[in-house]
Amino acid sequence: ETKLSADRVHYSSEGGGEWAQNVFQQLKVSGLASGAVASSPLTSSSQTIAVMGASNEVAASTGSGYVSLLKTMHSSLNFIVGAREGYSIREQEDELLSGLLQEKPSVLIVNPSGNTCTKSSVTDGMLSVGQIVSKARAANVQKIIFLTISPRRNADYQSWIELFNQKLKGLVKDGVVVVDIYS
Repeated sequence: ETKLSADRVHYSSEGGGEWAQNVFQQLKVSGLASGAVASSPLTSSSQTIAVMGASNEVAASTGSGYVSLLKTMHSSLNFIVGAREGYSIREQEDELLSGLLQEKPSVLIVNPSGNTCTKSSVTDGMLSVGQIVSKARAANVQKIIFLTISPRRNADYQSWIELFNQKLKGLVKDGVVVVDIYS
């Protein structure tokens, strides 16, 4: 069972280390944490992993969270993080994605962020997801990994998150992986 922080929101709160560890374990199941990404193992220091998100990914710069766990396991890889606290998936696409893709990553990890549920409809959020996939493929990203959205403090958003996550899981194909952080 996933152990979330007391406020059921961020890894940086009490209990957050368990949340980050769960995300890390799910990435491991998807092949990233073991170093085997799709059919091409990541063994060269020239390989770049781009991570895009909001506050959960901002923590990478402070040495906490799942990105830091990945960096520890794969010190030979180049991790770049594009994240801003409070950003929705649309804001990530509009303001962060192009800069990350300019670094020519082999893998793109995207955390759509629960901020999306307060700023758009499920349909609009999924349109941004589709645009991210298209742009990443056009930039020759080998593997695109989406995390499902974590629970929110406000229970009113939970049905929105469940619907969004369900639709997100429907994208799994052709180098797109969805990591269910609830598993």
